[in-house]
Amino acid sequence: MKISAYMIVIIITITGCTSNPLWRSSNIKGTCIEDIINTGELWGVKEVSVNPDGSVTLVESFYEGKGYGLTMVDINNKLTEQSVLKPGQSCCLTDRYHATIRYTFLRSENSRLYFKVTEHFDARAFGDKIKIVTRTVKIKEYKNKDNKPQYKNIPNNLIRVWPTKEQSFLSLKAAGKPVTETKIPAGFILSPLDISKMCSPRKYSICIYADDADYYAAKFKASADDARRFGECINGRTGEITHPKEKNRYSILFINSN
Repeated sequence: MKISAYMIVIIITITGCTSNPLWRSSNIKGTCIEDIINTGELWGVKEVSVNPDGSVTLVESFYEGKGYGLTMVDINNKLTEQSVLKPGQSCCLTDRYHATIRYTFLRSENSRLYFKVTEHFDARAFGDKIKIVTRTVKIKEYKNKDNKPQYKNIPNNLIRVWPTKEQSFLSLKAAGKPVTETKIPAGFILSPLDISKMCSPRKYSICIYADDADYYAAKFKASADDARRFGECINGRTGEITHPKEKNRYSILFINSN
């Protein structure tokens, strides 16, 4: 029995090694890290500045620039628009599903800022593995423009239908609890609840707007203009889906039309 048990342990160990989806590499070609080295700017960060106490402030790119669709998470694992880092502290930018870039501030030396950058991409949903690349980079302070686009010729006739003012965002996030149905716009065959299910599993962290023909589904707290520009457009009469030409932090990464 001891021999059999030992053999089972070996088999399990070998199987675990061969099926391990984790893949680490020192090859930075085609990664965000390669772009950081080439440009001297951190992905998803519009401004890097040094504070009097030697810490650094990283400000998230909100509207434009590479990585502007990612969301910043501070050292306390809370969503934020900027992070102050002392040597050894980290923050990250993430889409909260597949991609994460972690910045660890190492030191300041000769007007250069050194960061350890860890790029993590979970590609299992695309038939690949979890890919992790790490590299130490050095950059200077910088500040880029991050202007909110001025949308022209966009009718201001969108009405938020999910959640309504009577429904709290907290109740919508509470998975398993019933969500009050909202009124279906005239002529639509799909309800706001139908649209939220199409956005599963993120149906509790989205907002939905509607005009006289379409729904616009976007991430939590998106304005009507942002939902129209960056959200998924679903025809309320046919269910036809039109993906946005541009994406930012309010875009839904995928929509389940089944």
